[in-house]
Amino acid sequence: MGRRSDRVDHSGFALRKRVRDSLRPVLVSGTGPEGAVDDLLEELEPCRDVALRQIFGFFREGRIADEIAALDLVGRLATEEDRPLLERIVQDTAEPEAARVTAALVLLGHDALAPIADQEISRLVLRWQARFLAEEPGLRPPLQRLYRSAPPPERAAWIALQDQELGDSEGRAAVFEMLLEAEDHPELRRALISALAAGRDPAVRAALRRVRTRSPAERDLVTGALARHASEAETDRVPDGWSARVGFCDGTGSFPLRFDFRLEGRRPRTALFVLNHGAGVREALALTGLDVRRYDGLAPADEPDGPDCAGEMMVPIPVPLALALLIEAERFDRRERHAPPDDYEAARRLLDPLADLRPLVPEPRRTRQPAGSAAESARLLDHEGYAGWFYDAGDHALDDVRLEALDALAADDRSVCDALIDRAAGRLAAGGEPQRLARMLRHNALVHEAAGEARLSRIAQQTARRLERGEFAAIPLVRRMIRESLHPGHYFLTPIPDLPERHDLAQFVLDGRRPTRGAVFAVDLAFTLSRAFEVWLSRVPCVERPHGDQIQQTTLGCARAGARAIQGWFGEVTSPESGIRLGDDFGPFGDDLRQVYRAALSATGLPRARWDEGHGFLLDLLVQASEALLFRVCLGPCPGRCLLEPRRSGAALLRPGVFPAGREAEVFLRSWPGPFLHAPSRAQQKLLDLLIRQTEQALDDLGELVPPDAECYVCGVCGEQRPRTTLSRSRLVPHDLGEEPRPVCRRCQGRYRRDARFRAATRARLGQLFYT
Repeated sequence: MGRRSDRVDHSGFALRKRVRDSLRPVLVSGTGPEGAVDDLLEELEPCRDVALRQIFGFFREGRIADEIAALDLVGRLATEEDRPLLERIVQDTAEPEAARVTAALVLLGHDALAPIADQEISRLVLRWQARFLAEEPGLRPPLQRLYRSAPPPERAAWIALQDQELGDSEGRAAVFEMLLEAEDHPELRRALISALAAGRDPAVRAALRRVRTRSPAERDLVTGALARHASEAETDRVPDGWSARVGFCDGTGSFPLRFDFRLEGRRPRTALFVLNHGAGVREALALTGLDVRRYDGLAPADEPDGPDCAGEMMVPIPVPLALALLIEAERFDRRERHAPPDDYEAARRLLDPLADLRPLVPEPRRTRQPAGSAAESARLLDHEGYAGWFYDAGDHALDDVRLEALDALAADDRSVCDALIDRAAGRLAAGGEPQRLARMLRHNALVHEAAGEARLSRIAQQTARRLERGEFAAIPLVRRMIRESLHPGHYFLTPIPDLPERHDLAQFVLDGRRPTRGAVFAVDLAFTLSRAFEVWLSRVPCVERPHGDQIQQTTLGCARAGARAIQGWFGEVTSPESGIRLGDDFGPFGDDLRQVYRAALSATGLPRARWDEGHGFLLDLLVQASEALLFRVCLGPCPGRCLLEPRRSGAALLRPGVFPAGREAEVFLRSWPGPFLHAPSRAQQKLLDLLIRQTEQALDDLGELVPPDAECYVCGVCGEQRPRTTLSRSRLVPHDLGEEPRPVCRRCQGRYRRDARFRAATRARLGQLFYT
C-alpha cells in the first residue's frame, strides 16, 4: 500500500480539486456572482487543460446548471492546442449530447467546420441551438457563418433538415429568422419564410413581423402568413410564467419596467427597460439563465429591500399594461427617429412569447375627488418614489434665479422668495414643463394604484388635471419643487464621479489583444475622457442626454483615436533631432487633437446639445482632459512611462484595483477638472455654508415632527437615528468592500452634494456615496 500511494500524483490531485471547487459555484450551483466567469478565466489560465477536462467531467455527471455558461467558459478557455480534445469529444458517441454540442460549437467558433459536416452532429447542434437561440444572440454569428460558407444545394438540404428536426415553435422561429438574415438566394428565402410561417406560436408571429422582405413576392408571403395566424392569436391570455413590474417616474421622467419569466424546468429570463415619457427607450438589458440570478443577487446593494421590494420601488402590474407602456415608448422613438440602446433588440426578443397579447392602457379609477386633494400635492414629494423630483444643475434656465436667491440671502431679504418662485415657474411653464409634469403624475398615479396607495393616486390624478388646465405656479407641489431647486448650491454642483473601473475599460479597449504599454495609455485616456464626458453630460438637460451605451462607444472611439495621435506627436517631439522641449500643455498640437476628437464624435454619431454648438465645449474638455493625463500624471508620478516604451508589455500595469501612478493621481483624474464647474467666491462660499446649515436644520425639524413610534434607521454618515421619511436614495459604500452599503439621510446627502469639504472628509473617513 505504501508503494502504491507513493505513485499518486498528490500535486495533480490537489490541482484538479482546486479547479473543480472553483468551477462548481458557476457551473453546478449557479451561485457565482457578477463577473464570476471573468474571475475564473484569470484563475484558470495557467491550468487551462485541467480546467477543460473538469468542465466536461461535469457534463458527464449531468451537473451543468446552465449550458450557455459552460459554453461561454469553454469557448474563452480553449485555444488551438485544445483542438484534439474537442474533436475527440465531438466524435465520441458515449459523451453526453450537451458536451458534444459544446465542443462542436467551440470548434465552429475557431472556424473548424469539419466536425459539423457529420449529419448526426448537425442534428444535435440543431436541436440544441433551437433551445437557446431565442435567448442568446451571441449564438447567431457562428451559426450564420457556418450557413453562409455552404453552397446553395447544401443550404437547401440544411433548411430541409431543420424543417424536419425542429419541433419547439419558439426555437424553430428563432432558427429560421436567423437563417433569413443570412440568406440571399430568392428561392431559399421563400422556402425559409414558408418554413417559418408553418409554426404555431406567438414567437412565430413576432419573427414574421421582423422579416425584412426583399421583393413583392416575399411581402405577399409574409402578409398572407400573418393574416392566417391572426385568427389563432389569444389576445387576452398571458402565457404561463410571465409577470411584470414598474417603478415611479424620477425627476427626469424616466421609470424602470421589468418583465420576468419563471416556470419550473425552463430557463428564467428577464427583460429590463428604462423608459422616458419624453425620450422613449433609454436603456435595455436582456438576462437569461444564471445571469438573472446574479443580477437579482446584486439588487440588495441598489434597492432598500432587495429585488422584491415591490411596495417601495417597483410594483407588480398586469403584463398587458406593461406592454402598453413599452409600446408607447417605442412609438415615440420611431416618431422622433431615435436609435435604440445596444441591448434593446435582445431584450425585445425575450418578449416574443407575448407577441399576441393585446396591450391595455386602463385609466386610473375615476372617483370623486375629495376637497383639497390637489392642495395636498406637495405631500407627494415625501414619498420615496419622488426623491429625484427637483430641477438640478442640468436645468440651466434657472441659474440666474439661483444666483439672485444667493444675493437675497446676502441681503437677509426673505420677501423675494415668492417672487423668485413665480419667475422660475413662468420660465419653466414657457418650456412645456406643465405638460411634462402632468404625464409623469399620471404615470405615478397608476403606480400608486397598483401599490394599493389609493389616496396618493387620487392626489396625483387631481394635480395632473390642474396642470393640464393651465394651473402651474399655484400648485403646492410645483412651488415646493422650485423652492428646493433654487438652492444656490445647484449652480455650483459638481458632477458626481461615477466612472467605470479602469480594469473594466481595459477589456473594451484591448478587445482581447495583448496589453502593450501603448495600449495601457489608451486605457488610461479612456478613463480620463470618461470624466470629461461626465462633466459635459452634467450640463446637458436630462431628456436630451444620449444613451449610456452611446457615450461609452464614443468614449472608446475618442480614446483609441486620441491615443494614436498623442503617441505620434510625443514620438516626434521627444526624438533627439527635434530639439523641442516639452512644456505643460500641447501647444499647437492641441488644435490637431481637437480635430481628431471632432472626427471621432462624428464617426459615432453623438448628438449635439443645443447649448453646445458644434460640440465646442465638449471638444475643449476632451483636449484639456488629455493634457491633464499626460502632463500631470503620465509625465509626473506614473512609473509606467508608457509613451517612451509603447511596445513593451503592459500587463503588469493593468492589475485590477491598482492604479500605477498612485491613489492621489487616480483621485485627481476622477475629480478633474476640480471641485466645481463654477467655483464660488469666498463670500459666496460663506453664504452657501449658512444656507446648507439652514437646510440641515429644517430637515432636523421635519424629523422631530415624526411620531416617536415611527420606523427609524441609522444614517451611515452622521450616525444618528433618523425617521424613515428622511431616507434618501443614496447609499454609503464603505472602504471595506466586504461591508454592506449603509442608508443615508437626506440631510447628509444634500450636504455631500453641495459641500466639497464635507464630501472630501466623508470619502476619506467613511467611503463613497452612490446614488441609486
